[in-house]
Amino acid sequence: MAQGNKSRIIIWTIVGILVVAAVIFLIIARKGAQTALPFTTEQVPKYVERTTKRFDDMAQEMTELRGQFANEAPDVFQKFDEAMEKGRAALQEIQTLTDPAALASKKAEIEDYRNTMRGLIKQLKKR
Repeated sequence: MAQGNKSRIIIWTIVGILVVAAVIFLIIARKGAQTALPFTTEQVPKYVERTTKRFDDMAQEMTELRGQFANEAPDVFQKFDEAMEKGRAALQEIQTLTDPAALASKKAEIEDYRNTMRGLIKQLKKR
């Protein structure tokens, strides 16, 4: 009889550990699964204002870096200028769009340009 009780205790302990692990897994999985709200036309003006300020800040930062690395990295400066020009053009275009899918696509494009510019700035700062 004593042997049967020990195996039950071991089995229920294992089941309890598995249940606790499953609950922890579910809690963690839910935190990462939050979906983003769709990008709407009402959000566009604030997004354009905020992103324009970020672009201006990055342009100012790059101007300072140009003074430090004037002859060392002309290709980086050219890539930055191209990304800035395309990003500002995309900001102008997003103001005319009304379709939610087109808005989301254009926002992703703008974010790509911004990330490219940010990466180029980081690349220069590492030198």
